[in-house]
Amino acid sequence: MLLAGCGETASVAFADLCQQANNGQYVRTEGYLVVGSSIFCSNIGASQIQCELEFVDDLRNAKQIAVMINEGTGKNQIVVPENYSAETIVIHDDSGAIIKLGEKVQLAGEIVINKTNVCLIDTKTIKRLP
Repeated sequence: MLLAGCGETASVAFADLCQQANNGQYVRTEGYLVVGSSIFCSNIGASQIQCELEFVDDLRNAKQIAVMINEGTGKNQIVVPENYSAETIVIHDDSGAIIKLGEKVQLAGEIVINKTNVCLIDTKTIKRLP
């Protein structure tokens, strides 16, 4: 595990993301954005509306973590239409290009672990990977 110092973003393996030592740290990790049974969008605990997706390390693997992505049409944002399907969700990467669900990405953001050990990534940047 590699922890970030002042203003740094450390690369962290997917399996190590939810270790308590990473709480509040800015990290970078790789995986795939997918939709579980639903997507929840709200502004509870945030200054703007964020949508929760699932982030998995392997498309065949059940290991997952929740990720929060700001709603909007700009870079590093998501649009979830009413009555959405996986095909109608629009995710913009750090260049503004559209990423499809299931494409390999690198996320950077803050790890948040609450008192009941629920762990998520508050996503700041989304980068498409080859």
